[in-house]
Amino acid sequence: MTFFASLISLLIPVVVGFAFVRACIPGERYLCRHDWLRLCLGIGVGFGLCSCAFFLWLLTNGTAQSAYIVAEIVLSIVLAALAVYRATGCSLCKGPRAPETTLTRWKHPLLIVFGSIFLFACLSFALESRIHPEGQGDAWAIWNLRARSLFGGRDHWRDAFSRAIPWSHPDYPLLLPGSVARSWIYTGAETQTVPIGIAVLFTFATVGLLTAGLSELAGREKGLLAGIILLGTTSFIKLGAAQYADVPISFFFLASIVLLCLQNRLPSSGTALAGTSAALAAWTKNEGLLFFALLLIAMKWTKRPVSKALTGAFGILVPLAIFKLSLAPPNYLAQSGGIVLLRNAMDPSRYLQVAVGFLYQMIHLGGQSLNPMIPLVAALLAIKHTAKYGTRLAAIILSAMCVGTFFVYIITPFDLAWQISWSLDRVLLQLWPAVLFTCFHMVDFPVLKP
Repeated sequence: MTFFASLISLLIPVVVGFAFVRACIPGERYLCRHDWLRLCLGIGVGFGLCSCAFFLWLLTNGTAQSAYIVAEIVLSIVLAALAVYRATGCSLCKGPRAPETTLTRWKHPLLIVFGSIFLFACLSFALESRIHPEGQGDAWAIWNLRARSLFGGRDHWRDAFSRAIPWSHPDYPLLLPGSVARSWIYTGAETQTVPIGIAVLFTFATVGLLTAGLSELAGREKGLLAGIILLGTTSFIKLGAAQYADVPISFFFLASIVLLCLQNRLPSSGTALAGTSAALAAWTKNEGLLFFALLLIAMKWTKRPVSKALTGAFGILVPLAIFKLSLAPPNYLAQSGGIVLLRNAMDPSRYLQVAVGFLYQMIHLGGQSLNPMIPLVAALLAIKHTAKYGTRLAAIILSAMCVGTFFVYIITPFDLAWQISWSLDRVLLQLWPAVLFTCFHMVDFPVLKP
């Protein structure tokens, strides 16, 4: 019975997200080939929307019981009805198909390789979850700990953000712990099936979104090849199984980039959905705040409709602002004081140390002595490419994220060597799916000769 309740608790956000995405990006009255892309987008968006609704419910009611389940089911029905009402035709189906290249003749071998690596990744994920059902490190010290406080704390759920436990980063946003806690209301118990299930959905939805997005914009073969690379990045699968928030935030980074690159094929609500996705990144981890700000700046610089993105983000920014201003303690950077930050910023040795750390982690990305995917991506950048719609914007945002992350490490008040070794690999992996998408989108492989 608990397993069935867990399944229902995970299915409701998927329905909510798929219906919401289909309302923003209308499709045919019946399913079409682009609903796979909508489903992958909807998985993450659905959990984001439900976690926001759960937080607002706690604020207004003090506790969440069976009445919240009814409210979520009603929300899914309303959004499903809206999606059906908006089913007036799929703009993606009417758009041009990706041109054939020399990769086309490799379609079937790539599909076989992708399927094989996908099965191995699923097996690896299952074994990691079997060995560490509670997750690792930050999972039980931050994310699942906070979920237990939100679920079991009842009227005292605000104690989850106490300054007495600074090591648990009580200032971190609530997408992941809120998603876990709301699912436990369905099960009535703190079963580990829920965080494992959420980790599965986010990990493989990211792979599916990368593959589906590139298949639409650059051809199925490019999508399969990028998916193979992501599945072959062993640390990405392990990070997902560890139940960290780094994989969910990588999903929202990728989703925002994909939607921006599809912008000229989507209605205006598609741009609003990109704003929603970027705001959900900010609702997942603090790094998402930087990403959201950079996205708006880049859109303004390239004369994209910023107001539409802000419209889509508004419903997420409201609970985020309430959380940050009324519940969350100050971030460790704010607590350390301006003098400490300025002193660190003026220390030349820290720049060299962080630069060496970045270089080392980039070379060893994925937890390997030398990730063979890195030379492949470097080779892709050397191939003739054109500035396709959205790639310039994506490159600006991702490059600025790297620069911003670099300076966060420069000014950190913690021991620099420890923080680089503990977190930099995960921070870079957050950007990896979006980097793969951008590289494969901009590359022009030779045209297939008859």
